[in-house]
Amino acid sequence: MTAALSIKYKIQFNYDNDPKDFTFVDIIAAKYNTTYGYTLSNIKGLIKVVSPSGVTVYINAGYANNVFTSPDIDGNTTTWTKDLGSLPLDSNGDVETGTYSFYYKVSLDGGSMVYLSSQNNKEYDLGNYVQPTIDITLTQSCRTSELTSYDATDYAVQVDNSLIDPTITRAHKIVKPEGAGCTIPAVASTDEQTRTIGGGGTAATDIWTGVWQTYLTSTLVYDLAKWGSDVWIQIYDEVSGYDYTDVVCSDCMCDIRECLATLYAKWQTAVKVESRNRVDELRVKNLQAVANFMLYDAAERCGEDSSEYCDNLATILVSEDCTCGTSDDDVSARVVAWGNSTGTGAAPATPSAWLNGSADPSAGLGTNGDYYLQTGTGVSGVPGDVWYKSGGSWVILMNILGADGAASSETYNQLISVDPTDDAMPAAGTEKTLKDYAVTELAVNGDVIEAEAYFELSILAAGTKTVRMYFAGALLGTYISTSTVTTATKYLKARVTICRIDGTNQLITCEFFRSGVPGSVSGPAITAGTAVDSVSNDLTATGESSPGAAGSITCKQLTVEFKPIYVAP
Repeated sequence: MTAALSIKYKIQFNYDNDPKDFTFVDIIAAKYNTTYGYTLSNIKGLIKVVSPSGVTVYINAGYANNVFTSPDIDGNTTTWTKDLGSLPLDSNGDVETGTYSFYYKVSLDGGSMVYLSSQNNKEYDLGNYVQPTIDITLTQSCRTSELTSYDATDYAVQVDNSLIDPTITRAHKIVKPEGAGCTIPAVASTDEQTRTIGGGGTAATDIWTGVWQTYLTSTLVYDLAKWGSDVWIQIYDEVSGYDYTDVVCSDCMCDIRECLATLYAKWQTAVKVESRNRVDELRVKNLQAVANFMLYDAAERCGEDSSEYCDNLATILVSEDCTCGTSDDDVSARVVAWGNSTGTGAAPATPSAWLNGSADPSAGLGTNGDYYLQTGTGVSGVPGDVWYKSGGSWVILMNILGADGAASSETYNQLISVDPTDDAMPAAGTEKTLKDYAVTELAVNGDVIEAEAYFELSILAAGTKTVRMYFAGALLGTYISTSTVTTATKYLKARVTICRIDGTNQLITCEFFRSGVPGSVSGPAITAGTAVDSVSNDLTATGESSPGAAGSITCKQLTVEFKPIYVAP
């Protein structure tokens, strides 16, 4: 006989039975003969089990005296399993946790001798096993006429600081509403975590309105401990769950699509033959309709309540004598898909896309649920058509171009002059015009000219440096520098604002800002101008230095901005 025989067995804790029980399995079984050469009819086994509280919860009557006349395991009848009875419970009615002791006596010769009985004894510390709670959800998409049942249960249990995932066998059942004319397909496998039905495009393969139910029963096997390469401690369990959803889909979307086309056609006709007010009214309704249609689409795609947007669409379209259909909520009716597939329900398999082109969209372009903006003239003869693809065909939702508006009388702020060239003082120290601009824009009372002149004062030239601003020959403001000029203080900005009061009067302010000197604002000086607006009036920036060193003052830039007053049409 082969001396390498090592007895091994497995204990199954059956939490799926009522009451919970446990089973002994001799996992050598037929290999006593095929691997080790023993005669199967001579294999006999006796079992004893002691609970964590020290109570013997099972013992064969012949165990103490090695009597194998009524063995638990009998190779003669190929009985390799033994039901050990109910699991012991604690005072709370829970399975007793702690160390279980298992004893197994085996005879290989029909009961005359016990084979290595002391080495066949094992212990296992059974922790507090927590049965998983089924988390199953049932969701619907009226957009694609699909319904999805998803098992989101966390089945992992913690054993000795490790998470153990079970082998799962699911019975995943979906029940359709009473009177629904669809057919629920057979289960593809025993491990269907997700079941999606509908979306087939026929009465038999689309979902129908009414209350749908889903039932899930998961049979679980946890392998908790091994004996060499073989599993010897297992937990068997079975958990169940249920969910339902009431599929209530608006059946007026097909009507709405036709009404949108009618509304768009009314607008196009109004552009040619009706009043401007009527054209504007239809334009606004078209824009409101397409906005609500897109919000409806987004809500359906995300599994949210879309009824608000459908109601908004119905209100808009009813105002143009197009009425959405209604249905009897007590009778199950087919949900006709009007968008593209959303795959498993988690996210669109092919998300909607916005396409564009100058011509009408071709039949092969895009997928159902896509939008297309036509930038050139097409079937309607004008650009701006918005198309939607459904059922393999493109249909026009509306046009967003709108009719031509009246010419605007409004003018806007304009930067009318920028002179960025450097104009420097010559060697002579007398006053010198450095930059000027001829103002001709003040034509309407309230018009404003705002100018800024930027100066650089030389840090090498000593003495007094003077900058002045003039309008139409009248002095607006003066800035005098007598202190030593440094790199930080060498820049100066003059700002002039001229506001027309009437044809011969202006309100003018002038102020100066010095770099590197906090709070160095000179002005504003306010002047009542008397220039005549019908002629050109110069805005002038000058410089003067004493003693007069060349380059002591440089006007680096003059910018002029025109700010016309708004005149209502």
